[in-house]
Amino acid sequence: MPETNLEKQFTQEDMNELAKKVRGEEKRKYTASEQSLKDGYEDDIKKLNDDLKAEKLKVADYDTIKQQLEEANTKILEFNSEKESAELASKLKDIGVKEDRIEAFSKLVGEDKSDDALAKVLEDFPEFKATTTPKWSPEGNANVEKPDGSDVANKIFEQRQALNEHRITK
Repeated sequence: MPETNLEKQFTQEDMNELAKKVRGEEKRKYTASEQSLKDGYEDDIKKLNDDLKAEKLKVADYDTIKQQLEEANTKILEFNSEKESAELASKLKDIGVKEDRIEAFSKLVGEDKSDDALAKVLEDFPEFKATTTPKWSPEGNANVEKPDGSDVANKIFEQRQALNEHRITK
């Protein structure tokens, strides 16, 4: 009996076809895997870009809020400074500082703005003290003679009083 070869014999052409088929399958697997990785990479990049945009918006919001807070703090400081100045001006007016000299007098005052300290500074600088008697009146001006009983002095005094009353009524 002749020996039969049960094994199939492949030709070079069969081998080339088989190799081509295997390479095609591998290429398809590789291409699908590559595309899947590429799609995943693009999704990750898009997500990271979206996250970056969101963080940039947060930073911009933070900067805006920080600037608004700084502006509010500046306004508060200005308000407090104006309030302190107004309170000091009121205090100075109450202790008898001339109204038109309050600003200059307040520059003389140190850190201690207590009533005693203010009174001491006013005592040291009496030229800032308001007088209740106008300088043009006989009581406010030491150079004006008071009536001594003579007719001339009485007449001058009466004329000054009339002038004062006229000024007051205007």
